[in-house]
Amino acid sequence: SLRLSSFNFSLHIEAELDGEVSSTNIDLGVNAYMESFENNGFLSQPWTLEGNAHWSINSDQYYEGNYSAQSGNIGDNTISSLSITMDIVESGSISFYKRVSCEEVGSYSGNYYDYLAFYIDGVEESKWAGEQDWSQSSFDVDIGEHVFTWKYIKDQGVSSGQDAAWVDDIIFPPAYVESNNVLGDLNMDQVVNVLDVILLVNMILGTE
Repeated sequence: SLRLSSFNFSLHIEAELDGEVSSTNIDLGVNAYMESFENNGFLSQPWTLEGNAHWSINSDQYYEGNYSAQSGNIGDNTISSLSITMDIVESGSISFYKRVSCEEVGSYSGNYYDYLAFYIDGVEESKWAGEQDWSQSSFDVDIGEHVFTWKYIKDQGVSSGQDAAWVDDIIFPPAYVESNNVLGDLNMDQVVNVLDVILLVNMILGTE
């Protein structure tokens, strides 16, 4: 689903009817784009599925709604990777909800054996293992093109829990997508600005 990017506007509207002028101010908060996987697929954005088994849409585990993305069913010494490349047009943060059910971190060594890891441009930002219910994580993102990747990674040996990871409700900073359409660009002029907000208000009011 598409949601408008992080801009705030105060829209002043005046109308005259039979010589009487009325006016009002509408404060509009424009939200970030969120991928919730509620379209039951990966086709809404240019997702890349790689590794020994592909991520899939799951209807049994989700943070909210009816669907989430689940890591592929992989064996020892393999990975399942989900990634997307986005051209970020305003500095901000990426946030998402994740859940893991797999082998615990080593109690003495602190080593990760089976785990979910999140990367920005190939750099590991954080990782999670064991039995962890849904929780949100957030990471800063600068302007420019970035690759966001979620990997479920297994070593050899122990399998525990459901041996999987799930991701849901990914919120991106304002961005272009590879199709060159701007997220939130309602009038298709390649820019998200007050004209898009006015168009949105007209849609809400049922006018053209």
